[in-house]
Amino acid sequence: MNHDEMDAMSMIEYRARVERAASIKDGEAIYNGTTEHAQIVIEALFRSATSCVRILSHALNHGVYNHPRTLDAAEEFLARNPNASLEILVERNPHECREGSEFLSRFGKDKRVKQLLVPTDVQNLYRFHFAVADRESYRFEDDKTRHAAIASFGSPKGASNLDKIFQSLWRVGKPFVREQITA
Repeated sequence: MNHDEMDAMSMIEYRARVERAASIKDGEAIYNGTTEHAQIVIEALFRSATSCVRILSHALNHGVYNHPRTLDAAEEFLARNPNASLEILVERNPHECREGSEFLSRFGKDKRVKQLLVPTDVQNLYRFHFAVADRESYRFEDDKTRHAAIASFGSPKGASNLDKIFQSLWRVGKPFVREQITA
């Protein structure tokens, strides 16, 4: 599916295409360029994940992460597996913005949900954001200033590479006080 095909597709058709890709996990590339597309893909990542979801984001975009369907999918992900983990790296302290406040308020106290802040000097070393699920599926924005991204379900090579990048960034992340996050 190229960008022109994506533009002509309704949200219902787009959701069906993403859900199909998440179900069959054949590595098909799915382009997305809006907050609505991102929400559908992130929701599908949570629904298809069984053990680990890792997110590198500026501040957990409100339209994506605070959407009721994303919140439900994340909750279901954590409920399916008592050993599931959700690791979140953000570039902006949640105390300074309200972007992901509902998401972090809902899940931030779960011991399986870990959150760190990427130091400012490190943020300047990369241009991208991404989410990766089970080292086999991902959504990747090559320019963190835009919503344009590519997603793939069942692409272990690409997802594994992103997972390694995440782990490198995680090692330099700094904690923030989660209890101060308010909705």
